[in-house]
Amino acid sequence: MAESFKDHPESIAEVRAGKARDAALWSPRDVLISLLREIDGGLEIDAMVIAFRRKGEAGDACYRAAVPDRVVALGLMEIVKGYLLPGRRL
Repeated sequence: MAESFKDHPESIAEVRAGKARDAALWSPRDVLISLLREIDGGLEIDAMVIAFRRKGEAGDACYRAAVPDRVVALGLMEIVKGYLLPGRRL
């Protein structure tokens, strides 16, 4: 059986990032643990796209996806792009 993150405590960085609504305050690991905590706590997700960049590899963007098709993946990315527009806080 896989480890459950349901009761994993929030990190200080996660709390600070949430209060400030500032994505720069999170570490990638904090983001993943937060999401795992929500999933293990009962959050139902039917599609996901995760984008990341390897440290020191400028322009080396990578992704992982669990989606029914490309249309859903593109739709998720378009929604996220809206959050990244100037004037919106992460």
